[in-house]
Amino acid sequence: MKVTFLCCYNNENELNCMLLPSFSKLNQGSCNLILINSKERGYRSAAQAYNRTIEQHKSELGDILVFCHQDIAFDNTSFLNNIITELSHDPRQILGFAGMRDDGHVVSNLKYHESQKFITWNQLKEKTRVAAVDECCFALTKDLFHTLRFDEKVCNHWHLYAVELCYSARRNGIPSYVLPSEVYHKKNGDEGLYCDKHFLATMWRLIRKYNKEHRCIHAPCYICSTNVFQAVIKIAKTAIKNLLK
Repeated sequence: MKVTFLCCYNNENELNCMLLPSFSKLNQGSCNLILINSKERGYRSAAQAYNRTIEQHKSELGDILVFCHQDIAFDNTSFLNNIITELSHDPRQILGFAGMRDDGHVVSNLKYHESQKFITWNQLKEKTRVAAVDECCFALTKDLFHTLRFDEKVCNHWHLYAVELCYSARRNGIPSYVLPSEVYHKKNGDEGLYCDKHFLATMWRLIRKYNKEHRCIHAPCYICSTNVFQAVIKIAKTAIKNLLK
């Protein structure tokens, strides 16, 4: 099966240090890479950037689509082999390398590139079902993507588009999993996570979309009740903390 990697980037230094050297190790006959310069193209959101690019490059797409950040890297092809094996066996699933289970635990074998330290406390020995995968790197078949697509109304900025895709898939009986492969994300652990106002606004729209189906939205770095009153309180508290930083 041919695999297409798609990366929406805004930092060429990170792209050249992390993703591109790693991609050069892959079999170029079975893989191709489509890069999207988000600044140059003027896209308003990741959902829009990926949806439009996939429409424009239909003839170049492989059977499997891998969406990844510019700061993803890997030492070998084992993670890709796992994706191909899994999706060949069962094309109706979404696969990632970090995610949150329904019990609120984040699971991943992701490592920082420089320190080689695991990013999360909970590592994996086997494929694990999650509520949603992280945007940093995830895969699904081209056919499944065309069935789901990214929701540009809910995800109208640069956050939570993979989370929304997983909940949309779940609505259709399609599960999401994290694979126990070791992949690098970020050079080191200094960057941290920040739930800015755009993240919180997108989370609110997710809550409104799925509040009749789920008690909580589990994003890899944030859990929020879909009860409107509780959600307003949590989002407000987070917004206030951001202002006080």
